[in-house]
Amino acid sequence: MLRVTFVTLVLILSVAFGAKAATYTWNHTSGPGAWTTLAYWTPVAPTGGIPAGSDIILPANANDITGVPTISLLSLSVTGSCSLEATSGNTITITGSLSVPTGYTLTMGDGNGQRFEITLSGTATATINGTLNLDAGTLGTHTFTISSGCTLIMGPSGIYNGGAGFALNSGHFWKLDRRQEL
Repeated sequence: MLRVTFVTLVLILSVAFGAKAATYTWNHTSGPGAWTTLAYWTPVAPTGGIPAGSDIILPANANDITGVPTISLLSLSVTGSCSLEATSGNTITITGSLSVPTGYTLTMGDGNGQRFEITLSGTATATINGTLNLDAGTLGTHTFTISSGCTLIMGPSGIYNGGAGFALNSGHFWKLDRRQEL
């Protein structure tokens, strides 16, 4: 009976406090690198790749990150300028936060790549104080989708470039601070 009670207590505590999302920082600095290369992450990504629900940091030296898979992330923090390139049809879904600070740029694709998208889901918030570029791919426009219940904050220095690749679903929140370029 005591053993069953202890196991029950451990299960209740693990559910109540939940597991903290793993944080991975891109560490590849010498030109383009594949998202799926485990050693390009600190800590080294586990076999099978970056787990769903992770926090991702793309630092100043991130460069071009290729082969981005379809994945759901808790957060994506851009702390330097970089581009993400993926196979056509792949989606990065963010359920927590997307951040592009002042002076930095997140570019989806290189203008010659395949079509893919970033989607805010659940109650996610994107704060763009830097620049978000959606380069048109050869197989269509990349898209940035704001789902119902999500928030997009364009800060005073925030810039969005991308034309038709921007989708706003009903029930979203969009806050503009001062003059933005859309």
